[in-house]
Amino acid sequence: MSARAETRAAPTATRVAPAGIGARLRAWREQHMFSLVSSLGRFFQRPFATLLTVGVMAMAIALPLGLGVGLGNLQRLSGSLQASREIGLFLRVDIDAAQAERFATELRARRDVAAVEIRTPAEGLAEFRKLSGLGEAAAMLGDNPLPTVLRVTPLADGAALAQQMRVRPEVELVQHDEGWRRRLDAWLGFGENLVLVLAGVLGLGVLLVVGNTIRLDIGN
Repeated sequence: MSARAETRAAPTATRVAPAGIGARLRAWREQHMFSLVSSLGRFFQRPFATLLTVGVMAMAIALPLGLGVGLGNLQRLSGSLQASREIGLFLRVDIDAAQAERFATELRARRDVAAVEIRTPAEGLAEFRKLSGLGEAAAMLGDNPLPTVLRVTPLADGAALAQQMRVRPEVELVQHDEGWRRRLDAWLGFGENLVLVLAGVLGLGVLLVVGNTIRLDIGN
């Protein structure tokens, strides 16, 4: 009987009701306020060390961001340069307007050509007078010495198209600068990989600095 009485008299565990949303918000606010006041107190105790740590983290974060912004500007510039990748076809002087139009129609029918623009000798002479300021000297030439020019815009890489145009009997000169564009693309690809590597290394450095600072603070 005494054992039963002791068993009945033993205290039972009480279940604590979970805190409401208001209590949780108050606890969250109090913890953050305590962290803020504590951080400010440690900052004023060791201002130089804190500023040095913050400066290292800021430099580590700002450097890849600045490189990324610069690389983005170069890529936009490269896009505008790639958009102006026309091939200039200077036709022979004896090619008249009808022959130039037939040649342009033939080029427009190709699948690797996006557009073809005809620049007549008269338009070329007018542009030369406007840009050079030698209108009086050009008027003394008599006959127009400029040939008809076709500005061809390829759909993709125009190196193969430019090579094919060099053997056409209608074409006197082909103007196409593809080598420097390829070198620019190669440098932009190298810059993008460099930015990614620096961002990863500096990001790891920021994590190590933060972790070491927290470890030293806990040890102190």
